[in-house]
Amino acid sequence: MLFCLYICVYIYYLMDYEIFNNYLYNNQMLITNQIFVNLFSKSTGH
Repeated sequence: MLFCLYICVYIYYLMDYEIFNNYLYNNQMLITNQIFVNLFSKSTGH
């Protein structure tokens, strides 16, 4: 599911770089937290 989400974000990034940059800037903390959660889930789920 997360992999699908990454693909969708990547496609969105290809579609409009400026909008994607704006999204990253506005949600930088949220995305950073999500990355840590994903890494934690991968390390504990193994």
